[in-house]
Amino acid sequence: MDYNYTNLSSFFIYGEGDAELWETSYGEYFYPYVPNTYMDVDIEIETPDSLFLICSYPLGPNNSGTLKHILAQSLTLAFIRSMAYRQTDEYIPGKLSIYQIKEMACSRERYDELLELTEAAIAFFGRVYGEDNISEERNITALPVYLFHNGKGFSNRYNIGFISASQEKFATKPDIYPLVHEIGHRWLGERILLIDDGQPGAYFIKETLNEFMTLMFIRQVRGAKAYETQLDWCKSEYEKIKGTPQDEPLVDVVLNNNTVVYRKGPLMLDRIAQEIGYDNLTEVISRFYRKYAGKHPLRYTDFINLVNESHAGIGDRLNTLLTELSLQICISYMGG
Repeated sequence: MDYNYTNLSSFFIYGEGDAELWETSYGEYFYPYVPNTYMDVDIEIETPDSLFLICSYPLGPNNSGTLKHILAQSLTLAFIRSMAYRQTDEYIPGKLSIYQIKEMACSRERYDELLELTEAAIAFFGRVYGEDNISEERNITALPVYLFHNGKGFSNRYNIGFISASQEKFATKPDIYPLVHEIGHRWLGERILLIDDGQPGAYFIKETLNEFMTLMFIRQVRGAKAYETQLDWCKSEYEKIKGTPQDEPLVDVVLNNNTVVYRKGPLMLDRIAQEIGYDNLTEVISRFYRKYAGKHPLRYTDFINLVNESHAGIGDRLNTLLTELSLQICISYMGG
């Protein structure tokens, strides 16, 4: 199929900002595709001199090339105003490119923290899942570029070839653990765990598991106290919606419900971890990745069944938590 797309009006569609992201996600696309299938693509992108292109896959000269066996919905493009941005390159090892808006650039301390956490997170997740970040099998040939932007309407996102995130939040927030979450999506996320949008438990599979593993990274790298602080925050955020219409069963979330997916969900998994041990739950999640990465169709019950295989009845207990309306909060910190 030949597909020519010309759009002269979409750039800066949100009315301001120095970057525009063309993303594919639930109900959003800028080219025709069949979700969770693979395709070969010949691509050529033309931009004015004032714009610089970042793509989810490496392109050749003149922003063109042939992409082989890529996930159909995985092509993402970022257009940035060249004059507004500053690019820096680091080696951690492996080349890591960072694009920041010149007038909003972070402090040196935050920049060094980004390098330290990125290197540690890539090593941690690679070790846990038994697969390096760079993988020919997964069509990943380089470390992701960081693109920090000031656009409106964009959430943090892992796009295989680049991670997009708010420049202001990166520079000013107390911590940058959300970027560790995005790195984790290399292994657990919509690009590799192919559960169809709208399926029961899709957000649990694509987001909650990865958020819990982000907390496991914090627990190992920053220590138990830092983990407990994050868990307390999950609890306080969930308490704000507990018993309200927003407090829906996690398995029923179809559209974004951040508090249920990113706060209530990890509390459920922490409860399971306290029963079987944190290392044991981490191993189950690792086995789930190794068994189901890139396979379609995928169901959340595949994870439940895998838990039951090694810990009889525990998967059923987790399923009960996922399908209940409200979660009774009772946290006791322990090792394991």
